[in-house]
Amino acid sequence: MPLTAEHAADLGAYAGRVFDHHRAHPHFVRLPAREGLRGGDRVAAEDERAGHYDEKTAAVARAQRDGVLTDEAAAGQLVHAVIALTASWSVLPQLTRMRVPALVGAGPDAQREALVSLVRRLAARPPGGDADDPAAGTAAAPDRLPLTHDEQQRPEHRSER
Repeated sequence: MPLTAEHAADLGAYAGRVFDHHRAHPHFVRLPAREGLRGGDRVAAEDERAGHYDEKTAAVARAQRDGVLTDEAAAGQLVHAVIALTASWSVLPQLTRMRVPALVGAGPDAQREALVSLVRRLAARPPGGDADDPAAGTAAAPDRLPLTHDEQQRPEHRSER
């Protein structure tokens, strides 16, 4: 599901569209989940897929620079959180039943609204953050993780194991 900087300005609405897409096409979320369970160092078309996620991360980073999203978490962390939160409804139904049974009983529309609301709160600019002041509310740069797959491949971001 494409994510532009304009879409990223309302990351909750984007999460809602992804939720709808997963409900209509559950295999698109279940296949990567199975792939992850299989393990291994690489997955099919990993570089191409990483580029796809890098585009999403860049859109969120732009929305952060524009002052419409929190910058207290790195853009890549926000993208990962949205992916994980939206996928969990499809790939972890047992956890949904155990943790939020009222939402299970209320149905998909209520689940979607809960997700949209949660992501909006997660991505909201903190109180006192000034959209006209790019330095306001900025997390300390050394605490941030690399934003993109390419940045993560740079020697200074690799951890030796």
